[in-house]
Amino acid sequence: VDTIEEVSDEYEFLPESIPYITSVAGGSPKWLANTFSKEWISEINRTAYLSANPHTRRVLGETMDGLFTEVGGPEDRLSDFEHFAPIWETHWDDDLETVPARAVTDYLIEFYRSQPSERTIAHYMQPHFPSIPDPIGEGMDIENDAHWNSNDVWTLIKNGDISVDDAYESYVQNLRYVLDDIEVVLSNVDAEKVIITADHGNAFG
Repeated sequence: VDTIEEVSDEYEFLPESIPYITSVAGGSPKWLANTFSKEWISEINRTAYLSANPHTRRVLGETMDGLFTEVGGPEDRLSDFEHFAPIWETHWDDDLETVPARAVTDYLIEFYRSQPSERTIAHYMQPHFPSIPDPIGEGMDIENDAHWNSNDVWTLIKNGDISVDDAYESYVQNLRYVLDDIEVVLSNVDAEKVIITADHGNAFG
């Protein structure tokens, strides 16, 4: 919240003071499990979920293989969505070690124009590391339980190889990077209501 407030005056679509709520989890896997639960099945049935997050199938899918099976459920919850698009499976960039924002933006705009749903969630990876405009550290390994590679930014901070300030500045640049794409979305999608939010924040201390 403090980081998006830091750049809010650069974007007309953001308020100066950012409203916030407490997330249902401190990371994507448990957020997925706690958000897309049977309690909200009627809303999920009317929702399109376009996800660049590689944890999605591992937590909500039928097999739930990998590191985070303990937060999954016994059934395939992906079939509950009106439409589900695993964008990380089709648009993962091996060099960037993430999904570029524009891949999500393009998919969202095309989907909205061709088959709009009552509610559409577009789950970008940014401002989550790795930072595309200012690459520091390695990204995620989607072939091995979607875990961080050994020289990720948090390990570099812990080992004293980069400073918290440098990592944070890279993070802010990555936030601007994705907000620039949100601006593209807003100029191409005529939705009654748009909510810009995050599944969880990041701690830098």
